[in-house]
Formats: sequence, structure tokens, C-alpha cells
Amino acid sequence: MKNIDGKVYKSLCYFYSMYQYSYIVLSLILGTIWLVLFFLRKDLRSKMFFMSLPLGVCGAFLEMMYRADWWVSPTILNLPINPESFLYSFFLTGIAAVLYEELFKKRIRPRALKKETIEKKRVNFWILSVCFAAGHLILFYGFHLNSLASTLIMFGGALIFVWVKRSDLIIDSLASGVLLVFVSALAYGLVNLFTPGWIDSLWYFQFFSDKLLILGYPLEELLFYFFFGAVVGPFYEFWEEAKVVRKY
Repeated sequence: MKNIDGKVYKSLCYFYSMYQYSYIVLSLILGTIWLVLFFLRKDLRSKMFFMSLPLGVCGAFLEMMYRADWWVSPTILNLPINPESFLYSFFLTGIAAVLYEELFKKRIRPRALKKETIEKKRVNFWILSVCFAAGHLILFYGFHLNSLASTLIMFGGALIFVWVKRSDLIIDSLASGVLLVFVSALAYGLVNLFTPGWIDSLWYFQFFSDKLLILGYPLEELLFYFFFGAVVGPFYEFWEEAKVVRKY
């Protein structure tokens, strides 16, 4: 019995030593892309911070839900709320928010609003972000839906609302979703170079009847990143009542 326990212990030690840096590597890769976009587009920096900070905080808390049935997410400090989750969510949100504008040479034409109105909108966005995260948790813990279903319901509802209110943002939305899928696939591939086999080892694959991979990329990840990009991409323009126009 002692020998069996020792083997299990050694296996667990090897597992965590092998993959405990996968999440921070992913976060740093996304952070590099975030910084490139930040320096390339001075005009979009306020949008990046506006979107990144509240969703970064919410993402750090939602990681507890995703860890229950989506993936293991071993971290360096092994805390319930960890720095990797915040950095990942912060950088991913900023990328999704401005990727369409940068690649398609667009700029944002803001609507003239009073300073008090702008400040009120920014406070309300924090409140909305917290409510959005709370909705995830209610669906997951209250209605016992899996984390993917909870996420798609919340994102899907937000997406329909934005499209109905602002049909001019649909192209921005769809393009942002598709672009984020490609960026995330690239980032996952780079992580796999540093920690080979991390997807097979860390994902639970509980959402579908079989482990569905597209070029080694889990289907649930494709759905998550598309919906995340489709919602986050145009949301600043929707919230600030701004227009997306040609840069030149």
C-alpha cells in the first residue's frame, strides 16, 4: 500500500511540475499580443483598459467555476483565486476588444457625451460586469448547468441584445469572434511547445459525448472564444454609443 501511495504521489508531483506553468505561459503569450496592440493603437488604449480591468477581475472569480468541470488549471501558487486567471482574463479581453479595429484599419468615433454621463457609464459597466459574472455562477451553482452551458447562455443573451439594439455592430462582432479563435489557437499551439500534451492532460472533456478536437483544439474552446470575442469586440462601442468607421 505504501508503494502504491508513493507511486501516486510521485505521479502527482510530476504532473504539477510539468504543467503548473502552462497557465502563466498562456497568460504571458496573450500579454505580449496585448502589449503589441497597446503600442500600435494609441487611440484604442482607453478602450483596452475600459474593457480589460473589470472583466479581468470577474474572470479571476469565474475560474473557480471552470475548474470544477472544464479544466484542471494548475497554477504556481495553487490559490482559489490566482494571478494567472486575472492576467489571462485581462489580456484576453483587451485583445478581443480591439483586434477587429487594428486588423481592418478601423477607428472609433465617439458620441459627444457630458463628462458626468461618461463617468456614470463607466461605473455602471463595473456593475454590469459583476452582474454578468453573478449570472454565470447562478446558472452553474443554482441551476446545476455545466460551465460551458452557463457561459454560452450568458454570452448568447448579451450577443442577441447587442445585435438587436445595434445591427451596425454585427460585422464587428462576428469578425471579432472569428479573429479571437485564430489568436487563441495560435497561443495554445505556442503553449504546447513549452508544455507538450497540456490539453490532453488538463482538460476534462465532459461537455460532449466524445473528446472533439479540431486540429488538436478542443471544440469547447472554439465555442468559448468565438462567443467571447463576438460579445467583447463591439461592446465598448455599444456601451459608449460610438461608431466604428474607417481609420483613413
